[in-house]
Amino acid sequence: MTQILLDQNSHFLKLESDWVMRVLDRRFAVRSDNDDPDSVTELLSQPPTLPPTGSYSALLKRYSLGPAERLVVMLAMLPEIRPEALD
Repeated sequence: MTQILLDQNSHFLKLESDWVMRVLDRRFAVRSDNDDPDSVTELLSQPPTLPPTGSYSALLKRYSLGPAERLVVMLAMLPEIRPEALD
């Protein structure tokens, strides 16, 4: 894999993990502040746009993963790629 592809993949993984963190933050806010639960659903339905290249993007496309599945995959990966995110 070339450095350009690695950089693109890394950038997309960051975007995806940022999105998951926003969803989790909103979910925790809804739970603790009785905020609007629809705001979580709205945010969940807006994952980052898949780039045309990259191994992670290819995986998501190959299995036609929707936003909920992408969230679960990223939750499984977060301890490895961004361990401080779940503190």
